[in-house]
Amino acid sequence: MKKLTLFAALLLGALTVNAGDYKHSIGVNVGNQYGVSYKAFLFDNENLALQIDLGVRLQETSGSGKYKRGDASTFKFKSADFYTFEVNPNVLYQKEFFSFDGGKLSWFAGGGISLGLLGEYSLCSLKWDTWSYYWPDRVITDENDAKTVYGKFGFNAIGGVELKFTKIPLAISCDFRPGYGLGFWGKKVNGDKVSETVHFFDYEIAVGVRYCI
Repeated sequence: MKKLTLFAALLLGALTVNAGDYKHSIGVNVGNQYGVSYKAFLFDNENLALQIDLGVRLQETSGSGKYKRGDASTFKFKSADFYTFEVNPNVLYQKEFFSFDGGKLSWFAGGGISLGLLGEYSLCSLKWDTWSYYWPDRVITDENDAKTVYGKFGFNAIGGVELKFTKIPLAISCDFRPGYGLGFWGKKVNGDKVSETVHFFDYEIAVGVRYCI
């Protein structure tokens, strides 16, 4: 019993030490992206951090693309639904600007890249060269048993605020990430190589909840 009480006291003491400031945190993201989130402060610097998010991103955006089967054709679209599974590391500068009895607020800003897999998506209101067409169906398909290879690359800025509780090891953040994205895929249809690249404005609004270590 005494050993259990001593262990509980040590654990409580460790949580209390880490409750105010922290080196590492791990948790989840919800919003445009759903997944896991990890954050660490670098080089014993309380203002410089690395945040890595891994998960599925759902978004609706607009942009332009190029479809190539023989001759290349460029098209523009007003809206599209993208589904990606990606990793998004960001380097952040973070600074506390307000504190109170139960916690402290910090702002942060920085940038990073995204790399992952582009899932099937739909183009709604498509403009192909000089004529318009409404295309509500999915674009990436396994036509004639063709196997699709697809991916996504992008870079983004990031800015937001974080609330760190002082009495419990918990941090809650909210951020906005505008940027540029490039989706690409390729396959063979009836022996012909078919490829497509899609350029689009990439954005995300995410809320993160992380346990501080």
